[in-house]
Amino acid sequence: MERFKKRFKNINVRRKRISEEFTNSLLLDPSKNIPIGTWYSEDELREKADIHRSRLSKFGKSKINGEMLFVGPKGGIYKISADGKKKYV
Repeated sequence: MERFKKRFKNINVRRKRISEEFTNSLLLDPSKNIPIGTWYSEDELREKADIHRSRLSKFGKSKINGEMLFVGPKGGIYKISADGKKKYV
């Protein structure tokens, strides 16, 4: 039983460490995509939204769900449309 407990704890620690490393890599690179889906828990969605807002304020751009969003000169958030025009969201 003790072996099982230790092994189970080690697996959870590894999962947590991998999750933290992934989060840190997302914070450092605004071109990495942040996937958001309906299957994520509320806490995970809140964490991803915080990472997105943090990257927007730090780098002026962030990629979420495959779309690159930018911060405009007056603080508005926009994306570039297929024809090259800014589309504010």
